[in-house]
Amino acid sequence: MGEHDDTVRRARRRTTLLAVIGAVVGAVVGWFTGTGQPPAVFILGVIGFAVGLGGLVGAFSLLPTTASLSSQMLATTRGLPRESRQRIVRAVQSGVLLDETADRSLRRRGLDHARAVAAYQPLALAQVLLLLVGVSGLQFPRLLADAGTDGNWSRLICSVALIGAVIVTPVLLRRTRNARRYVSAASRADAGAAVPSTPPPPPHIE
Repeated sequence: MGEHDDTVRRARRRTTLLAVIGAVVGAVVGWFTGTGQPPAVFILGVIGFAVGLGGLVGAFSLLPTTASLSSQMLATTRGLPRESRQRIVRAVQSGVLLDETADRSLRRRGLDHARAVAAYQPLALAQVLLLLVGVSGLQFPRLLADAGTDGNWSRLICSVALIGAVIVTPVLLRRTRNARRYVSAASRADAGAAVPSTPPPPPHIE
């Protein structure tokens, strides 16, 4: 990822700290609001508020970084014809280098785009998962409610969040792996092109 490493590390540290603080505050809120409730509801309330608030705080703390990386990712192909943009995007998504017909400028853009994608996708996945966890966590106290509007609605939200996580996670993980594979292959190709070949030794004359 190169130039994006520091940005990603700072975002991870900030998000971890804020999510932990949010979880602690949420647990306290769940403790007070659940006082007097049946034990199962009380426990779900404490866990749910902790997970919910921690997840939402973590998701929103990543928003400035993911927005910035998304803008940088789009900038790598800005100004190119639509066909060239699509060519780069498809190559990075598949993890296969642009073919020999691509000029040096396009290959450079492809490498920059792959680096931006490799930095953006893991944070985007974390943001989506934290958001889903946060939204579903706030529904935990009502999961044990008797059949009715509130209970059914909470169970539906949690089910949709779980299905969304199962669908989104492998897709973004695959795109991250392919982008990193592209970066690795393109970097090796650039390094090989930058090193001049050693000319053969002159023939020995007796």
